[in-house]
Amino acid sequence: MQKQLTTPAIQVVVVEDNIADFELIKIACANLLLPVKLIHFFNGLQLFKHLDRCQTDISFFLIDLKNPIMNGTELIRQLKTRPSIREIPFIVFTTSDDRRDILSCKASGANGFVQKPIDYDEFEACLSSIFEFWGRYNLM
Repeated sequence: MQKQLTTPAIQVVVVEDNIADFELIKIACANLLLPVKLIHFFNGLQLFKHLDRCQTDISFFLIDLKNPIMNGTELIRQLKTRPSIREIPFIVFTTSDDRRDILSCKASGANGFVQKPIDYDEFEACLSSIFEFWGRYNLM
């Protein structure tokens, strides 16, 4: 009998304050050919409370830039101070294409800056590419 290999789920922390955007992310992830576990927080404060209580094996962070409580660049700066997670990839997933936002995210230590597509098919394809690369192929 041939042994079935199981791929562990890609665990992605999603910091997104817009529930509609998070629902789209969930729907798109359900269509991926990869096992994915999304861990959702509406803001950085919720995330920090979780990290203080739990140790999670995180594949990467998917962070919305425009969060009213703590914007994405500030969140990344603060997360980068934690030795246990500073090397985990931080991907900013945002509606912005402002060059200042891109440079600010780069300076904060973000590993990627991706503009959210408006078209759903493009949105799903974009997320598929992010999850494939950062969750499956990236070895750093």
